[in-house]
Amino acid sequence: MDDARAGGCASSEENVVSLDPNPQRCAFLAAYAQCGSISHAANAAGIDRRTHYFWMEVNPDNYRERFATARQQAIDALEDEATRRAQLGVTKGIYYKGQKVAEEQVYSDTLLMFRLNGEMPQKYRQRADVAINWDGDCSRLDDRGLQQLVASLERRARELQLAAAHAAPSVAASPAADQTIDLATDRQPD
Repeated sequence: MDDARAGGCASSEENVVSLDPNPQRCAFLAAYAQCGSISHAANAAGIDRRTHYFWMEVNPDNYRERFATARQQAIDALEDEATRRAQLGVTKGIYYKGQKVAEEQVYSDTLLMFRLNGEMPQKYRQRADVAINWDGDCSRLDDRGLQQLVASLERRARELQLAAAHAAPSVAASPAADQTIDLATDRQPD
């Protein structure tokens, strides 16, 4: 057993969470990966919840990276549970006059839609198609209109960057992809 694991805790998965040499950090990270709650994980590890934030600031033994891994494990567990409830459902009792008379399997269409939206947002996200006739003159927009325009342009730029990265990684990594365009003049800055 190497020195990094000698003082750490064991885990069913080999990952950076289980490699933390500090037993309190290890206990906190393992609990957080299970429950996804900083307060509950702190209680389980016997520490004050503010200790986690101190560790995040000071970053002993790459704590931030270990916490990111624990956070991803917690998110994965939540996704697995949402998928299970959506696809397999949960068994609920049917009661009559206080007596359980039957059981039924109940599925969650809402969780299923959230999962589909998360996995395929281009197909399942809620969207509204809005057509705007605008001549491009920003001087007639109020502050709210300008903020909405900027947010819309930034959102569209992110979508285009994501599409370019998925379609052709070599194109997204090219120097041309890093160039900026001045929105007011549609030219590259000098």
